[in-house]
Amino acid sequence: MLTNNKLLIDQNCPMCGIYANFFVKSGCVDSSTIVFYQTVPDEVFNQIDKKRATSEVALYNEKTGETIYGINSFITILGHRYPWIKRLFSWKIPLFLITKLYRFISFNRWVISGKVQSTTQRSCEPPVHLVYRWTYLILATLVAGFTMHQFSTILYASFGESPLFWQEYAVCFGQLIWQFLALSLISTKKRLNYLGNMSTVSIIGSLLLIPLIVLAKFIELNTLFILIYFGFVVGWMFLLHLKRCASLKLPFITSISWILYRTIVLIILLINLKSIL
Repeated sequence: MLTNNKLLIDQNCPMCGIYANFFVKSGCVDSSTIVFYQTVPDEVFNQIDKKRATSEVALYNEKTGETIYGINSFITILGHRYPWIKRLFSWKIPLFLITKLYRFISFNRWVISGKVQSTTQRSCEPPVHLVYRWTYLILATLVAGFTMHQFSTILYASFGESPLFWQEYAVCFGQLIWQFLALSLISTKKRLNYLGNMSTVSIIGSLLLIPLIVLAKFIELNTLFILIYFGFVVGWMFLLHLKRCASLKLPFITSISWILYRTIVLIILLINLKSIL
């Protein structure tokens, strides 16, 4: 067990809580090693790079006064108990890949979780890293486009037709561009944080559609049931969108813009289905 260290995690990050609990339960560290960035005593807080620790978790050694950050903190904790982990990540390629994955998740953790920190605490909000944020936006949009294509295939099949392969990808990327322009008018400063939260809502919607897509592989679904299920998913996404916009202190018109785009797309879809019939 690694002792005489303090691991500074984000109090408002669910993912931080998960891996911290794993470290404790697996016997890598004891519970006193895990401390919150927001509330750790000043004698520890003043020894670390405060800005860097918002995006790369800090592991402070109380004996030496040294601090390591990010994935190296994890390797040190896990490698102390499982030496093979240190050996694995002593190679450049595995270390490079796991470092990029860690930074991708860490820089986007707030837009993934949707958590907002109390203004009375030290801020542990990670800065917006343009590369990692746009990578997240594009990947989330591709996932949403793929899932929506699978859904549209099921819906169109009930009419004996099939959608164009690029159709749903165009719709999803269109939503990203639409809201980018809308936020350029509403709040440029919050634009990328909002788009990250919106993309997370899209991923949640995609996950909610998966049971329907899987079920359709085994039984033929009624068209009305498909539309009702889809309506439920969109409604749930709208509620999540409202909640996240409220957390970001964005005006209600942000959600109006979001639903307006989807309404326009729905109208076009219904016109297209009518032409099929």
